[in-house]
Amino acid sequence: MTLIVERMERALQACGPQFIGLQETKAILGWLESEQPELAQEMQRVLTLTRFSAVLQRLASECVPLRAIRVIAETLIEHCQHERDTSVLTDYVRIALKSQIYHQYCGAEGLQVWLLTPESEGLLRDGLRQTQTETFFALSNEVSQMLVQQMNIAFPVRAPEQAVLLVAQDLRSPLRTLLREEFYHVPVLSFAEISNAAKVRVMGRFDLEDDLEPLDNEHAA
Repeated sequence: MTLIVERMERALQACGPQFIGLQETKAILGWLESEQPELAQEMQRVLTLTRFSAVLQRLASECVPLRAIRVIAETLIEHCQHERDTSVLTDYVRIALKSQIYHQYCGAEGLQVWLLTPESEGLLRDGLRQTQTETFFALSNEVSQMLVQQMNIAFPVRAPEQAVLLVAQDLRSPLRTLLREEFYHVPVLSFAEISNAAKVRVMGRFDLEDDLEPLDNEHAA
């Protein structure tokens, strides 16, 4: 039964964003118009309904609550005119919501995180490819296999405590996209989403040139 419930939860998380279409986005915008009419008017001036909907879908796909719609709107207004990549635009919103995201995954001992070694970051960054509208990975089979192997060790589906993968901001969105089908249960956060006052417990580091490097009790504030 536990396995069935887990599969249902993952399916709902995966499919839920599909229900945030243009009609639902209009309803959210309508609420904003009633509460913050000038803010809603400015957002409609600089951002199409389709792009607004795409950002909301991306946030929902990573279980980011949409309650702070005023903050979301203000962030989109600030960045949308000079940023065409929807994933990057979404990351700006995530940074604005970093306190909310931190508390969402923070446990009694703080935020439990897995990091990448500097060499692993370099390998991933070398595999980044960019178009006008998106950034994605083109990794070798060896690197892909090592990543999957270490993800399975670090993030078992029925882990007793929630941990996150914490990476550089430019790697966060494409890495989440790469992992989302097989590791949908794994939150991927960027350092830009963690405040200096955050309590962080480092569980270990991914080494894509070697084996996983677990740590016993390393803490970072």
